[in-house]
Amino acid sequence: MVPLRKNKHMKKTRFFVTFIFILLLIFSSVNAVELNTYGIKLVKDFELDLDSNMLWTSFTAPISSLSESDQIILACYDGYKKAKEKNAEFSINYYRPKAFEIKNQQAKLIWTGPKLNELENAMAYGDLFGDNTKAFYAIYKNRIEQYKYNGKKFVKQEFKLPVLYTPKQAKIGDIDNDGKNELVIFVSDKEGISAASSEKLSLIIYKPNEKGELTVAYFGTFSYKGGQNSDSLVCIDDIYNTGQNKLVIRMGKADIAPSEYKILSFQSNKLYKERVLDQSNNITLLDLEDTAHNPEWQNKIKNDFSIIKLNGKNYLLAPMLPQTANPSNTMAVLSLTDKKLIIYAEIRLGSSSGALNILPLNLSGKSANSNLLYLNDSGKAEVYSIVNLEE
Repeated sequence: MVPLRKNKHMKKTRFFVTFIFILLLIFSSVNAVELNTYGIKLVKDFELDLDSNMLWTSFTAPISSLSESDQIILACYDGYKKAKEKNAEFSINYYRPKAFEIKNQQAKLIWTGPKLNELENAMAYGDLFGDNTKAFYAIYKNRIEQYKYNGKKFVKQEFKLPVLYTPKQAKIGDIDNDGKNELVIFVSDKEGISAASSEKLSLIIYKPNEKGELTVAYFGTFSYKGGQNSDSLVCIDDIYNTGQNKLVIRMGKADIAPSEYKILSFQSNKLYKERVLDQSNNITLLDLEDTAHNPEWQNKIKNDFSIIKLNGKNYLLAPMLPQTANPSNTMAVLSLTDKKLIIYAEIRLGSSSGALNILPLNLSGKSANSNLLYLNDSGKAEVYSIVNLEE
């Protein structure tokens, strides 16, 4: 027989544990992230635990030709150091790239890259030297460091850069549609913290050769905007579904306004401006009431976008301007023609408290780009299958 005092103590303990469990259930349900969809059907597959450090940037891509599925590369905050310039003190933020392999619905850290900083480095990822294997590239003023996965580890190799300017941003892609990728870099005419207010950017296109050298195919003048709201390299991709890649540059402006995109083609070592997408001809195929906080923001997109491929067609996945007075928590699925921007679907988060970061994802055994990965600022990720997109 259990003594009376001990029995009362056990009842109190069970009550307390049950009470805490119910509180946790209520708290988790209130803070759960749910995606509301319009024009697209998503089904949640599983969750992943990733890095909870402040996210610098992220992208998904196959680490090597040995892998059937994408891995996740995150560039995460890695501290800061104090510095001086012209008797003014400031801080330089550092970040570090990390690669996670997705296998059996788990994310495993397989690589931690070099410490980079916001004033002196850029990074890119892709198949630069045409050997059917993608690699991560850390870009410095005078060189690039290649980190290539051989199935067991990342192997480092260095290449010299012939043009010495401070790198700001880089993309790898077949910009001239010759079947081989190029390295496209935004570089600054300034060094140090003073660049934040007065720098100008120039565009350099490097072509790799069989000797592992990078030669300059194009060097534009310093005519692009730098600073806090700088111009941005968005993508090198077939955005019109014509079989021809274009270079997309987002023109720098504040986030609380529709973005303008400059679309360019590169032919015979010359860069041609084809159009500036100002979103004046946006249309939507969704039967939604006009809920935009600012009427001029209705069906407008902002910032950079990703490319998803469904049924052999490229779509853009882009953040939208706020639909209400709250911060934006909506992504648009859309396509471009030479005259119009057509929105087919919207993906809205149930909460606007997390970082808006939704990326296309390839998983082993699934159709290409048939999954989306939602990553929030707590290091948690949710993987969704794209069941259907209405057109």
